[in-house]
Amino acid sequence: MNLSINNLTVKNQNSVLIKNLNLHLELGNRLIVYGSNGCGKSTLIKLMFHSIQKKQNSIEWGFTFNDVQYVPQENPFHSATPDYVIDFLVKSQNLNFPFAKSHLASEKSFEILKKVELANKPLSQLSGGERQKLKIAQALLLNAKVLLLDEPFNGVDQKSQTQIYSLLNRIQNQTLQILVLHNLLDIRKMNSPVLWIENQQALILSPQDWFRKVDQQFHHSHCEHAEVSWTI
Repeated sequence: MNLSINNLTVKNQNSVLIKNLNLHLELGNRLIVYGSNGCGKSTLIKLMFHSIQKKQNSIEWGFTFNDVQYVPQENPFHSATPDYVIDFLVKSQNLNFPFAKSHLASEKSFEILKKVELANKPLSQLSGGERQKLKIAQALLLNAKVLLLDEPFNGVDQKSQTQIYSLLNRIQNQTLQILVLHNLLDIRKMNSPVLWIENQQALILSPQDWFRKVDQQFHHSHCEHAEVSWTI
């Protein structure tokens, strides 16, 4: 099972964001997508997700649509969403597997909640971090093999960040994970290869090479830019 991208050009309306991207990823891989605001990070993973249904010659999926779960940065719950966390997860299973037994769906949902350390409480009471954990729990519940996560730690408290990080590590061997991240400390913590998008070019770096490149930019940039980059 793999994902191959060959000479892909990513555009936003009339402007080119990324030129000639080549990438090959397999189950068990994790890739961090990094770059400045507006460089095309989120656009890239949205394109990956939509390409499963609308085939693109440049993107070849060795996974089915049901294998892939996309968790966008902003994911407000619909007003018709059930009141409690467990209801939301059970409904997710019923939508994807209409003939699932409701008691089995509930049992599996509670099992997943324990795994992500999330209590069964009203959705209205969930913090930003808990909402992110719920979306990841939903992905796990649907047996996702590919996780496309856009800023999963954004607006998340430290405790939830640690829980999400631990969860992603536990399931890494069984999944392909692609995360859009901007926080330098988060990227260092993940210790994974980085796809650095800069000036329409995408460069894959080892964690060590990524850190050296960031360090070089820090020392050669103006003070104002350095302060923005490193104040986390």
